[in-house]
Amino acid sequence: MGIKRVDRERSFTATDDEGKVHIIDVFVEIHDAGASDNPRAEAKGLRILKTRRGLNVNRRSAGKYQIVQTGQILKSDYVDAP
Repeated sequence: MGIKRVDRERSFTATDDEGKVHIIDVFVEIHDAGASDNPRAEAKGLRILKTRRGLNVNRRSAGKYQIVQTGQILKSDYVDAP
């Protein structure tokens, strides 16, 4: 079962300490889960967070995120944020 593709699931905004708004894209790995009875089956895998500029983002806690490359902390009160 390998990764078939990576889909953008949704986006949300987060703000840094200086008030700058960042768009965070949430991607999900789609795995091939096919079997003889359902050869086209798929399964969702890991979620990946990235800024719109392509920087990796880690979720620190509910509503708190960190840009990996810079260490910058972002906060979001978006309801659908992971």
